[in-house]
Amino acid sequence: MDRFHHIDPISNEEVSHINIYLDNTLSDLQEQLDLHRPILMIGSAGSFETFAELQDSEFKPSFERPEQQIDIERFRDISHLIISSTRAERRQMVEIPDVRVDMIVVATAMTNYILRMCEFKSLKLSAYSLKEGLLFEMLE
Repeated sequence: MDRFHHIDPISNEEVSHINIYLDNTLSDLQEQLDLHRPILMIGSAGSFETFAELQDSEFKPSFERPEQQIDIERFRDISHLIISSTRAERRQMVEIPDVRVDMIVVATAMTNYILRMCEFKSLKLSAYSLKEGLLFEMLE
């Protein structure tokens, strides 16, 4: 975030710099996507919970409902809203927690980048994240 987001709202040039950075750092990911051709992209925690809340203001993270579908076309609208908004505008969006107001912009740009890498058919949020996976492994 500190490396790329200096103008409010983020500029097209800054988004381009994020994309160039990701081109240089995610070549292994591109190789794996080309090899395995996944059709589902799963995100967890923070930013994806924010995307889900922006899609559905009634959404609440829950382990009883461990998956939440995020419509890709709706995500594109949400993405445009986030990328084009100022910090003050994002602070007014009740679905974006204060701790995410700044980082959601770069997270959105990165999610857009990955969605362009592969022809994903769907996008989901998992209620489980890295910390739950680590706890599960520790319990075994």
